[in-house]
Amino acid sequence: MKNKTLIADLRKQKGLTQEKLADISGLNVRTIQRLESGEDASLETLRSVAVALKVEVAELFESV
Repeated sequence: MKNKTLIADLRKQKGLTQEKLADISGLNVRTIQRLESGEDASLETLRSVAVALKVEVAELFESV
């Protein structure tokens, strides 16, 4: 089951491209693409994205 991620929405709200988010978070673009499509990621990876987007890790996902 895929998670509903808000990463793409948050990224777009902040005016960032996938490439720019990858750069800020220290991850590669492919990782950002996988996260945005809802694939699983380590907490460390999610934390890197959350810090780059200036949100809490929990805010990266739609609450169920």
